[in-house]
This record gives sequence, C-alpha cells and structure tokens, in this order.
Amino acid sequence: MGMVTGYNIDVFISYSHIDNQPLNQPLNQPLGDLRKGWVDVFREELQILVDVHVGQHTTVWYDKRLTGVEVFSDKIEQLLRASAVLVSIISPGYLQSEWCNRELCSFTKAAQGLGSLRVGNLQRAVKVLRLPVERRALPPLLDEVLGREFYRVDPKSGNAKDLLIDSSADAQRVFRARVDDVAQDLSRLLSAMATPGVAPPASAAATVFLAWTTGDLAEEREKLRRELEARQYR
Repeated sequence: MGMVTGYNIDVFISYSHIDNQPLNQPLNQPLGDLRKGWVDVFREELQILVDVHVGQHTTVWYDKRLTGVEVFSDKIEQLLRASAVLVSIISPGYLQSEWCNRELCSFTKAAQGLGSLRVGNLQRAVKVLRLPVERRALPPLLDEVLGREFYRVDPKSGNAKDLLIDSSADAQRVFRARVDDVAQDLSRLLSAMATPGVAPPASAAATVFLAWTTGDLAEEREKLRRELEARQYR
C-alpha cells in the first residue's frame, strides 16, 4: 500500500524509453552507476529524498522498459489508476512518445473521475524538465505547472546542458538539489492527500509571483525560490 489511502503507488514516473538509455561515460565522479540510465539515477535519488521528507517509506514506481517497444498495456492503465501522483520526465523524446501521452491521458481521466486532479492549489501531475522543449508542444495540463529544470543553458552558445552528464564541477550538486526540490514538492502533495480536508494554504497574502528569467540567471532564480518557500510563501 502507498502512503495515501486508496492508492497502492505514491509516485508513478512517466518517461520515454529513449531517456533511460545507459549513459556509459563516467564524468566527474558521477551520481550512481552510469551504466544505468538517466531515469534510473533520478528515480533512486528521488525515492531516498521523498522518504526523508515524508518520514516514512513510499512507493516510487516506474516501468523499467528494457526494450524500446512501447505497448500500452492494461496493467499500466491499472497502475496509473492506483497512483496518487504522476511525475512526467519531459524531453523531446517524451513529446514523441505515444506511450507517454496515453499515460498522461489515463492518469488525468482517472483523477478527474474522482474529482481530485488538484489538492488545494497543488496539481497531482508534476513536471520534470530533463531538457528544454517548446511550451506550445506541451499537453495543456503540463503547461499549467512550472516544473523543475534539470539542465542549464550556456549563455554563450545557448546550448542546454543536461546536469547529470555536465562535466562542470558543481553539476552533480545542482542535480541533487533539483531532485530534492521535486521530493519536497511531492512531500507536500502526498501529505495533503493523506490528510483529507487539510489542503495547503492558498491565501493570496502568502503568494509571490516569481517571474521567469533568462538561462544565465536560472540558478539565481532557483535560490530565491527556495528561500521564499522556506519562509512559507507559495
């Protein structure tokens, strides 16, 4: 059983097979075993940090998809209905995947059928951006939430660098910090779902609008966001 009554899975990770191919090249004492894929490493780190933040063991599930064949099965649909939260790993591959689209549609339909796609001001579909994509290409549901970015943009070249394979000295520290951000988001959401009738506060007085920035200021924006959230602002 999951942490939330009525759900066997706390967090269901939806991703494209192409985003979990072995990374192979070890860079700068990499996180985990880079014979694993990006999603493998992300899921392992997330499981640990979600457990720490909620104070108990949770179920963070993903389909390992050992081949590139994508066949949406009845089993996957059942698992989606039994999941409290959906985490979508957004990338160009995700947008090309019919499997990922069906997972999002099935989860949304099940949640809407229960009238519970949102908990207070929180949405049960969470966005993780492995790489940048055009906003207009996102499904409307995922365009509504800001999400967490797992890349940074080189201000000189304009190229996006995936944090997990970035050779910069601080890339892995930033990767872990971003996973922790997602874990804290999930902790708040799961805790709200586990306590019916106690939704996160949505007072306008406690809400701050934090504008988007250019890529070279993204990390400064993240630091400011963390400080605001630590002070209980929404």
